[in-house]
Amino acid sequence: MIFKRHELSYFLSMKSRLITAGDNLIKAYDILGGGEHGWGSAAWVLVTREKKDLFRRHKHSLIAANCFPTIFERRFDSHHGGIRTIREVLNNECKQDLQAKIDEANGDETPLPAKLLKLLEIFPRSGLKTN
Repeated sequence: MIFKRHELSYFLSMKSRLITAGDNLIKAYDILGGGEHGWGSAAWVLVTREKKDLFRRHKHSLIAANCFPTIFERRFDSHHGGIRTIREVLNNECKQDLQAKIDEANGDETPLPAKLLKLLEIFPRSGLKTN
């Protein structure tokens, strides 16, 4: 990837925030014993200290950055402009790519990564179909 200086710092900051938020959610998931507990924006905010807007606007980007970083990087790199300009398109493209990975795993009967399964339980209304 080739970035201008301000684009590189923003990309690293955005990716770092998404990965950190995802890691914190996975840790909380493991501590609480899985998906038996409700996961909503209040829990997401308490666990990560991020604003709930991050999850509303970047949920699929967060999942992609944590489970399939090359997909996230490729999609992010294919757009120009600030995150406010590209966030909706980036999130939708990550959602499409994630669904394709899920469908591919279901077709091959290859197990999905455990981290992805946990994040899908944390975000039950992600719109991603696992069956």
